[in-house]
Amino acid sequence: MTEQQIQSDISEYLKWAGWFVFKIHQQGKYCYKGITDLIAIKNGTTAYIEVKTPTGKLRPEQVKFMDDVKEHGGLHLVARSVDDVRNCLKDVS
Repeated sequence: MTEQQIQSDISEYLKWAGWFVFKIHQQGKYCYKGITDLIAIKNGTTAYIEVKTPTGKLRPEQVKFMDDVKEHGGLHLVARSVDDVRNCLKDVS
């Protein structure tokens, strides 16, 4: 399964589960390097989701973004499947 297929499956699952989910398409000099593939919001919780294949690795910019989000109390997850997302976000009602 490609990263794009996993991302699509995760996005569809989140929408089905009542999340507002979107992808930021970056171009140009004002891009934020390392920002996650998906951002999802539900009941005041914002989840930053980096999608990877089972063997995919985070780039240094992605690790920095993850660390910054967590340092500020945000929810960041690396998801390799819909199950990863489901397990991490199961307590958000």
